[in-house]
Amino acid sequence: MNFKEMRGQALSKIEDILDRLNIEWVPSSKDRINIICPVHQSTDFASSCIYLSNGNYKCWSRGCESEIGGNFIHLIKWSLSQGKTNVSWEEVSDFINEGGIAPVREVKDFVPEEITYMDPENYPRVIIPSQYYIGRGFSAASLKKFEIGMGEKFPWNTKSVVPIKSEDGRLMGFSARSIYDKCDKCKFHHSRYEQCISKDHKFSSMYRKWYHSSGLKKTYTLYGIENVGTTDKIAIVEGPSCVWRLDQFDIPAVAVLGKSFSQRQSGILKSRGVTRIFLLTDEDEPGKEFRAKFIEEWHNVYQIYVTTLPKKDVSEMSDEQIKNTIVKKWEKI
Repeated sequence: MNFKEMRGQALSKIEDILDRLNIEWVPSSKDRINIICPVHQSTDFASSCIYLSNGNYKCWSRGCESEIGGNFIHLIKWSLSQGKTNVSWEEVSDFINEGGIAPVREVKDFVPEEITYMDPENYPRVIIPSQYYIGRGFSAASLKKFEIGMGEKFPWNTKSVVPIKSEDGRLMGFSARSIYDKCDKCKFHHSRYEQCISKDHKFSSMYRKWYHSSGLKKTYTLYGIENVGTTDKIAIVEGPSCVWRLDQFDIPAVAVLGKSFSQRQSGILKSRGVTRIFLLTDEDEPGKEFRAKFIEEWHNVYQIYVTTLPKKDVSEMSDEQIKNTIVKKWEKI
């Protein structure tokens, strides 16, 4: 059986297969099913999905598809082999047709996670503000406010480090952005003076665009919330750099750090007094999907305002574009 045939059979019985693999799922729309991602053991149904038209598997939270493969078939193979790749495609085919091995991945009872904090001693030593982001046109004052710095020592000396904090300002972890562009050959981010990086490189994860510290529960906070006081309106964006840009225009903003918004995050906003949200998601397909999903799920809770951005996201917009597209509408909300 070839890949296309196997994928078709798997999609025809996707709900049954997910149940047999002990992967929790909910129907999201006629086009996709949302799942609890088993690869990084998510607790959020909005973190991952499988598209019903082609079987594509997408983990919005951690990008797990880049590690195991980008299709439902790859997720089945991973699940059957307990995170390894020693299960054959023949065994995967047998399992899809209910004649093969049973999943051996341990099934754990769902237990709501508590916030875990990072010991500040384990945070990379940095020089603030990040010269990388200053070079990209960000305000030094905003970078200092959000403590964005360049790592001093390997492996952080090629990255800008972004601290992620809880609503009360305690350190939960960090994200680190490579200062290098993606290599056209190996697709990793490295200096032009370095050799290409292979996928089985011991430290290949350090050469991705973003590195996220282990144990960071992004849906348990909102990036930048520690700098937001009591307010009835706030802007919501996807990434930290958009928060910094809006800070330059005195617009209180937080980032969801992905493509999902949890009940816990809503509770954080409610505790600040938020009733109105200016939703500024990315102008790409995932961003538009997140926008539609957010409006569908939260329109009865908040007054939600949107606008079309002239660039992919707020961080790529010029000062003039932000003034004309965002600030003017913000003042009317």
